[in-house]
Amino acid sequence: MLRPTACSGLEIDIARSIACFDPRLDASRIARVLGVSPSTVWKVLQRLRQKAWELWPQHIRDVRSLGLGTAIVYSDKPLTDVSSICDLKERGVPLARYLHSYRATLDGVHIYSYFVPRSLTAEFLAKLEKLGRVDYGFTVPVHPGCSIATPSNVDTLPQPGENSIPRLLGSLIYARLDLSPLASMHELADVTPVIQARLGAVNTSYRLNMGKLVKTYMALSRRGMVGRVLLLLLAAASSRPIPLYVAVQRECFNQLYGLIAETWSAPSIFIGKEIAATVMVLPDEYSGEAQKRLQDCIVYSGLITTGFGTTIPIEMYNVYEKEWSLQPQPLERYIRPYLARRQRKPA
Repeated sequence: MLRPTACSGLEIDIARSIACFDPRLDASRIARVLGVSPSTVWKVLQRLRQKAWELWPQHIRDVRSLGLGTAIVYSDKPLTDVSSICDLKERGVPLARYLHSYRATLDGVHIYSYFVPRSLTAEFLAKLEKLGRVDYGFTVPVHPGCSIATPSNVDTLPQPGENSIPRLLGSLIYARLDLSPLASMHELADVTPVIQARLGAVNTSYRLNMGKLVKTYMALSRRGMVGRVLLLLLAAASSRPIPLYVAVQRECFNQLYGLIAETWSAPSIFIGKEIAATVMVLPDEYSGEAQKRLQDCIVYSGLITTGFGTTIPIEMYNVYEKEWSLQPQPLERYIRPYLARRQRKPA
């Protein structure tokens, strides 16, 4: 594991700046803030890309603009030996293609997080209640270090609003960044890893039309929906970071939000009808202090020992009905209008 001291001071400054600024579009803005040249910013970003996975990158994004809410299920049913969507189906996980993440804590709590299409909420919740206790709500991004005041309550949170962006193309961009948060624009055009993650092995590579990609990406980024990155290991500034699941009373949302922004410890927060929750990556030596600060609000906290994650369920979107579906759609046919003319077989 790379220790934070393996990065220079400028690398740390630029790494923290991309929680506020888009590393693909805002190099000049980052340069002005830090008092360096744009070329210096590009060089540092390239170095960070080369060692990105050692820094635990997390994509900061807002899935509400895709018409997706969030459900958290607290269950006594463990999930083991899972590495793909097919594994989830084989183990009888309900609504497997909409599962976003699974986490198990040291004290035996099993936490399932689901994407929930707003148009299918009632049907989803009825199915998920068979898995465990369900809390339904939405997930909002957190941008540590930005000049954004901590919301005083849930009602003051900014809303994503409606947009005319093609939802399938937007979902592909979200999903590609989930897999590679620091991807360059050229790398972002290659959505083959997303197709493979959702459908399994494929015989063709899939590259988006660059013009359509750039136009859609810029529209999403300028609205703050995608593109920012939190490098958790650098933010934790510790060689012993630990992932801690923290759930607080819903009315304590602003306290949790403020602590995350202060400690650079999570890219988002779930806000349900009963609780607000997140996974915080904190220095081991600070985890106790963080819990103490929230002690009057905490409903549950637990050390995460194992987990599994997927990305946006792009294969479930019906482009003709413009709605998410309960059945997989012909994804490879639906994405053709967004692809570059020439595709090639993977090497």
